[in-house]
Amino acid sequence: MKIKTKPTWIVVMDSAVAHFYALRAGEAGPTIEKVDESIEAGLHRYASDLKSDKPGRGFAHAGTSARHAIEPAHDYHKLEKHDFVRAVAASLERAYDAHAFERLVLVAPARSLGELRSELRGKVKTTLWHEIPKDFVKLGVQDLWARLAPRLEEKAPLGGA
Repeated sequence: MKIKTKPTWIVVMDSAVAHFYALRAGEAGPTIEKVDESIEAGLHRYASDLKSDKPGRGFAHAGTSARHAIEPAHDYHKLEKHDFVRAVAASLERAYDAHAFERLVLVAPARSLGELRSELRGKVKTTLWHEIPKDFVKLGVQDLWARLAPRLEEKAPLGGA
């Protein structure tokens, strides 16, 4: 029987936090343990914390004195979330290059899954084994495993994970 030395990594994330877990095969069955690495977006509470000054102002119509604020071109919270997803993808690439995992399971809300999938490069994308469109980021290790085990068992028997 072949013994796998590299675990399957499970990335549990939402738009602001990502936790990494290692799924390993054991004699008593598969076990899941948290990898030391976690990433937080550090999202700011207010958009004003992200920009340097007030939005510009302009006249409503020529010949009037009414002025209105000009809407910013970007949503600063969305830009911060995109940067966060890029940081998660870069972290996975570094882990892959360090031979930290063999297969990858992504657990995130559907929107975050799509965004992360588009940021993953070819070498990491080839390790993608399963995607679960759920928000489990606030669950503890035991609760997380209780919810993931049946879904992963459907994909393939976990005895050889």
